[in-house]
Amino acid sequence: MIEQAAFAELFRGRPVPQELSRLLDFQNDLDAEYTESLYLTLRETNGLTAGWSKDPAFLARLTAFGVATGSGSFYALWNPEDGSAPAEWPVIVFGDEGGEWVIAGNVRELLQLAALDVEPMVMHDSAYFYIDEDEDEDDDEDEDDDGEYIEAIVAYRDWLKATFDLEAVEDPDPVVEAAQARWQAAFDAWKRPFLQGDEGTDTDAASHDEVDGETDAADEACSTDEADAPAPTRPDTPERKLLMDFIADEATSMRYGEQGKFWPSHHHLITPLIGKAGKFLVEAEHTAFFFHLLRLDHLPSLKSEEDFALLLRAYEGLRSIVWRGYPVCSLPLHAAVFLFGHDQFARLPGEPEPSLAGYQSSLTFLRYARSFSHMPGIMGKRQKFADLSADRALVARVRKTLVHGNQELLDGLGQLWLWAFVFLVLQVEEEAQPVIRQIRDDAAKAGDPKHVETLERFIAASAG
Repeated sequence: MIEQAAFAELFRGRPVPQELSRLLDFQNDLDAEYTESLYLTLRETNGLTAGWSKDPAFLARLTAFGVATGSGSFYALWNPEDGSAPAEWPVIVFGDEGGEWVIAGNVRELLQLAALDVEPMVMHDSAYFYIDEDEDEDDDEDEDDDGEYIEAIVAYRDWLKATFDLEAVEDPDPVVEAAQARWQAAFDAWKRPFLQGDEGTDTDAASHDEVDGETDAADEACSTDEADAPAPTRPDTPERKLLMDFIADEATSMRYGEQGKFWPSHHHLITPLIGKAGKFLVEAEHTAFFFHLLRLDHLPSLKSEEDFALLLRAYEGLRSIVWRGYPVCSLPLHAAVFLFGHDQFARLPGEPEPSLAGYQSSLTFLRYARSFSHMPGIMGKRQKFADLSADRALVARVRKTLVHGNQELLDGLGQLWLWAFVFLVLQVEEEAQPVIRQIRDDAAKAGDPKHVETLERFIAASAG
């Protein structure tokens, strides 16, 4: 429960928007999460200082007030200093891996967007709400499992209507785009002086930073030919300590084939530092940091070639264990092959060498594939997948990933996002046939007609 007085302190003497004050009363009374899109908190200022800037002039014009995603993105109101009240200030979403985007023109718009009950997708180059138009088609079993949560979002929508006569917007894109057209350029110009230099990565000579008991895979990720060179260091800072504590916890847990306990309670502080970890870690430490992020299936958005080179080095260490699965490695094998073009056995045929641009493009599609919550949602986006299939290099890479090497595609199809991969290749007949054959052949060998039935549904949907 959050007291109104404590929440008001976030606004530093300015009037608290009545919409947020009354939402806080609703949240306290309900005592449960009510939407995927918003939850009021008191701690998000810590995210600003940890991930963006401690400059008092930066913090003075931002009021961070609530979480936006389960991975640590959060909302803040930005004061445009035009004499308006906080209720009319634009809402900024700060991404858990970076990216700062206007997401709503004011608080009321945010409340309407939150009624959609979907997390905003926040990346370095964009922010938007992805809507699964077939969400209401979940089967009865899923509805029973999520009954309490469904009641909570219904209660929120009812409260929004009764309190402010507002409803969820039908289409979030025009709302977000109008807000960005009005405010994004001004916000970008204001933030730039405070955030300049945050994306740089130090490239001092690497050293081998041994952690007692670390596995051979992690050692390989951190290896260097300059073992005798003096070890470079970074100044002791709270950010460095946070990242080093994470690395040490994961390295220790990995010895026992487990994942650490530090990440779940600190990820919201760690993820804003991913893009500038080079300021706090030397190369070997930075590589180990990426190694454990990949091991936890947290795929970082990267901007610099230097960071991508370290990510590749981290994956070289990880690929010898990626096949073992959870809890040793949560990154799915198909996802690893798709992103990096190879596993411990072989490369995808005919693919270019890994590059930052290729990684960014592959990560964008992988995140889209993972945004679906059920199969009807995938099949309902036929036009979107048809548009994506115009990128034949992407389709070919997806097809090669699905039929690659010794992977067990049938088992992998227990992961919903892989059906999004299948649906993409189904848009191009010549790419689809190898995938169709493999699924049918694997299902016949396993005596598993269920996956064939699902495949036939996807084939029918791809035909329109």
